[in-house]
Amino acid sequence: MEFIWSDSEDNNRAEKMMWQSLKNALFEDEGICYHRYPIFSPDRSRREPDILMLHKNWGLYIIETKGCKIENIEKINGQVWEMKDWYSTQETPYSQAEDQMFSILGKFKNERKLRKGKYDVIQGHVFIGLPLISESEWKRKGLDLSPAAPLTIIFADDLQKPDSLRKRLTKIPAEEKQEFITDEQWKLALSILQGAPTLRREIRPEPKKNSSKAALLRQVELQMEGLDREQHKIAVQIPNGPQRIRGLAGSGKTVVMCMKAAWMHNKHPN
Repeated sequence: MEFIWSDSEDNNRAEKMMWQSLKNALFEDEGICYHRYPIFSPDRSRREPDILMLHKNWGLYIIETKGCKIENIEKINGQVWEMKDWYSTQETPYSQAEDQMFSILGKFKNERKLRKGKYDVIQGHVFIGLPLISESEWKRKGLDLSPAAPLTIIFADDLQKPDSLRKRLTKIPAEEKQEFITDEQWKLALSILQGAPTLRREIRPEPKKNSSKAALLRQVELQMEGLDREQHKIAVQIPNGPQRIRGLAGSGKTVVMCMKAAWMHNKHPN
């Protein structure tokens, strides 16, 4: 699993606790995990999931993390959390994360290869992360009995051991479990998260012979649409000081710098 914490100056305690636990539990898995991945909607509003993770075998995860303690939550009415001694009187973490999930799934759905009939190849999951609240505290307050309260919560207990967190992340309804995806589908999904479809050129028609030079050239052009891991990591991480980027002519420096400028402006528009 590749972990990309985009802004080195972001020191949110709860999010860092969740982040480190994910790294400990999933570092050997195949996938990519972002902190504060930017999502742009048609109405030009910006939304950034606390944690967005794409796991090859499990699917897309949006984890909305709250650093509140049990005494900060008064009650839950449907999707609305009534808060006390918190920076806002109400929170809607589940619906917020759900909107973010569907924004990303919509990008996948635009690709025919990521659709299976009317169904999505990539499955989406929403979790609420509560690193400072144990499951026993949650139940003692009766919050597990609240109508429409989401069941997909990651508690402090789940962060204690890697196996506990893995078990929690895979505790999802059978209909939401992701089926096997091919390497081609996986590479396409990764390229969408990296923004590669915006760099596409017109692809050559599929040649009659797979062994011809035209077929080999077409295969190379398809692979060139995506950035490699190091290029993408450099593009989306914001250092806390000057950074030098060196490379040969045609190695993608301009694309990387343009992506970095866009990410930096998104994080710090002023």
